[in-house]
Amino acid sequence: MSRRASISRALAAGLFLAVALIDGAVVGCVYLLQASRAVQRDLAARGAIADMSLSLSQPLWDLDLAQLRRVSAVIAHQECVAGLAVRDADDALLLEVGSLSGPREERILRDQARPIGRVELAFDPGGIERELSRLRTACAIALVGSLVIVLAVTGLLLNLLLRRPLEQLERALERAEEGDYEGLGQEIRPSELAGIATRFDRLGAALRAREEDLRVSERSYREIFDGSEDVLLVLDPETGEIVDANLAVERVFGQPRAAVLGRGLDELLREGEADEEDDQRAGRLLPYVRGARQEPRTFLTRGRGGSGEPLVGELALRSARIGETERVLAALRDVSARHQAERERAELEEQLRQSQKIEALGQLVGGVAHDFNNLLQVIRSANELATRSPDFPAAKQHLEASQEAVLRAADLVAKLLAFSRRSPLEAELHDLNALVAELLDLLRRVIGPGVELAFEPCPAALPVRVDRRAIEQVLTNLCLNARDAMPEAGRIEIRCELIEASEDAESSLALAGRRARLRVRDEGVGMDEATRRRMLEPFFTTKGEGKGTGLGLSVVYGILRAHGGALEVETQVARGTTVDVLLPLVAEAPSEAQPAPGAAAPAAGGGERILLAEDRPLVRRLLARQLRDAGYRVVEVADGLEAVERFPSEEPDLILSDVLMPRLTGFEAYAEIHALDPSVPVVFMSGNDQEPPPPGCPLLRKPIERELLLRTVREALARER
Repeated sequence: MSRRASISRALAAGLFLAVALIDGAVVGCVYLLQASRAVQRDLAARGAIADMSLSLSQPLWDLDLAQLRRVSAVIAHQECVAGLAVRDADDALLLEVGSLSGPREERILRDQARPIGRVELAFDPGGIERELSRLRTACAIALVGSLVIVLAVTGLLLNLLLRRPLEQLERALERAEEGDYEGLGQEIRPSELAGIATRFDRLGAALRAREEDLRVSERSYREIFDGSEDVLLVLDPETGEIVDANLAVERVFGQPRAAVLGRGLDELLREGEADEEDDQRAGRLLPYVRGARQEPRTFLTRGRGGSGEPLVGELALRSARIGETERVLAALRDVSARHQAERERAELEEQLRQSQKIEALGQLVGGVAHDFNNLLQVIRSANELATRSPDFPAAKQHLEASQEAVLRAADLVAKLLAFSRRSPLEAELHDLNALVAELLDLLRRVIGPGVELAFEPCPAALPVRVDRRAIEQVLTNLCLNARDAMPEAGRIEIRCELIEASEDAESSLALAGRRARLRVRDEGVGMDEATRRRMLEPFFTTKGEGKGTGLGLSVVYGILRAHGGALEVETQVARGTTVDVLLPLVAEAPSEAQPAPGAAAPAAGGGERILLAEDRPLVRRLLARQLRDAGYRVVEVADGLEAVERFPSEEPDLILSDVLMPRLTGFEAYAEIHALDPSVPVVFMSGNDQEPPPPGCPLLRKPIERELLLRTVREALARER
């Protein structure tokens, strides 16, 4: 209201001043005009009076004093005349009327050009002054009156034409400030402002549309800003303080949005602890916030989330101008799950590479073991023949030592085959508790007296289908590793447990959600992370030279994979190691173990014909020699195809065949011979075989002991054809 009043007063004062100046100028001009006319009239009157005074010449010439007085009285009564005096030619005063003070004018009286006297006229100076004074008064009254009228008219016009429209305009603007743009022009009534009213209506419509657009834009911006899963922050580029934040900050950091405003980005992430994998550490971000004005930056940083869990975030910084203000936009994406997944993926890839390496080594070991077993078969057969020959009694001791070396080499090959999972399993149903209990005496002798061995069986039966010798090897290897980890004595704990699926939901080994766990725990030196990663590598060992082959855990791993089991290791330096062997349970209960029959001495042959198929000539000749020495007739063939071709003509009583041979394998040759005569017995030999033999066909593992070979042949011939 005061602003409107000051505007009205200023406009009124300006208008009044302008009108007053114009009115004053007009009145001044009128005054000057009238004053000029008054002066001219006065001068004209004086001239007329002076001319009138010449009429005194005749009475003066005639010395008619009466007439002279009458004419002088008439002249003296003029408004501007103060007095007059008439003098004769001798300058004698003849007549004086009024006062001769003030300005005077003298006229010579003549008679036909001859001076006869003079008249002195004294004019009244106050006359013109009084007239001018009256004129000034009239002009002043006219000026004041006109100014009063102008002031009244100006106020009325301002009130009608300016103040009211201003009030209406102010009311329209107040409505516009309140967001009411409807009919703004209707507030302005005078027709002279119709254009303004129309424009106000248009302005109101434009403002209303723009405000709606801004409202929609703001709503869309907020929906996008607050709807982002990433933490979005608006930062001051100088101080790094948070100016604005979206709702994701509450979810990620567990703090209300209002609580983080005004805080620094470093402060928000102050709980973070970075490691070597981070590109940048929390607490040192301000230089990068400032540097984002030159170029965007993206890097990893760490902090703590609202739940207190470590947070790995991908932070992107870039400069932006919001309105006229320069800001830095920060987008923090929680990549903790991805980071963890990448780590787990890297571990899985490392495990896969390790598994592939082990698989490749297993294939290599299997191939080498096959050839090595053939060589051992030659050495063993030759040694057995030599020891039975009466021609070399002095060399018998040395041959027996060589035979012992062959047996040890064969045991090493068996371990290699177990590692490569190429050794065939002889799985039988056992109670794991009873199986471990039967092995305790053997284990105590193996680990020695300096280490205490404790066993805790499971209260419930643990039926598993396993190869007894393989599990014996697993437990022996684990106990030997535990003993070597405790050079100054200690305690080894063996425990059998029944594991429910709820305790280990990630595994799928158990039948109906259950499995058997064989746990071996020691109090030894443990393993660091680098050693743990390589513990399953074949030939990797931390023991001194000559104290280990590096196949212990590798063999255990291969055996368990062959059984469908798993291996889990928990270890910590100076805190010991715990190894868990997980085996699938079976539904059936183990039967009572039958005592193994004593090994009967092999019976001699009775001239039976044996078809011997072996691709290695040296192995074939030595095996044929052993069989012939035992009383058999032997027909030698080099491969499976030759065996099939010669079978009808030779009509053998038994076929002794290697498994891996060129052209036709032993199993393939058996299939064709079985089609010709299904009653002929077949015994297979192999230095490396993953597949089980056909039903009813024994499989001998190279190197084959002579007594075992002859006994197996005799038992096969004893069966009914």
